[in-house]
Amino acid sequence: TILGEINIIDDDNNALTNGDVPQERIGLLELNLDLSQGHNLKITTELYDPRDDLDEDHETRQSLVYEYTPISNLQARFGLRSRDAIPQNPQNERDTFFAQLHFYF
Repeated sequence: TILGEINIIDDDNNALTNGDVPQERIGLLELNLDLSQGHNLKITTELYDPRDDLDEDHETRQSLVYEYTPISNLQARFGLRSRDAIPQNPQNERDTFFAQLHFYF
């Protein structure tokens, strides 16, 4: 399955900023591959652009996640996530490996 989402936030009615707020843009594209029963591979890319009037201020994040569901209501997830930050904040660039166990009831 493929999931795509684009959000544009235009907050001109913000009393704190007198309506002088640039648009924010947020995007998501996700591909889910059903490898076999109980095994899923998820590939995701995300974009966050807090100010459309500035260049080089957007952040992106890519994920590769393997999901294993051996029985109903139990899922193990293993993934790698890479984040690219704005040049002004290079400390926010990082790669993360994660493991999660979900129990649904």
